[in-house]
Amino acid sequence: MKGTLYCVGVGPGDPELLTLKALKIIRTCPVLAVPQSRTGVVTAQGILLKALDGCGVSLEDKTVIAMDFPMTRDDQVLQGAHEKAARRLQDELDQGHDVCLITLGCPTVYATSIYVHRLVHEAGYDTEIVPGVPSFCAVAAKL
Repeated sequence: MKGTLYCVGVGPGDPELLTLKALKIIRTCPVLAVPQSRTGVVTAQGILLKALDGCGVSLEDKTVIAMDFPMTRDDQVLQGAHEKAARRLQDELDQGHDVCLITLGCPTVYATSIYVHRLVHEAGYDTEIVPGVPSFCAVAAKL
């Protein structure tokens, strides 16, 4: 049986703004995929570590995959990165592992993860989107 891909938004940076559903999926998935910049910065993983602190969940118990999502306007580079990420996640899904693809904010608002989600979904895998708090909503609430 193939695994399920969950695209999970971790919000705008405050680990207390993770939804309960996001935290549940993160806890239960054996594989976490986190976006990484070309310079190696993994912002979403930092938020994740803060959120998991004190929850009895350790990244040591999970497979963590750094996904290269370049910040460029070059459509060919972007498409290549999305396809490479989708293939890597499909390898895990084919082994029956559920995969949690972490993204800042919400997967449906200006997030690279939605492109990878679509490719994996179109390839016939089960997928689910777990929304997160977008930064503009967090700012509006704070103001």
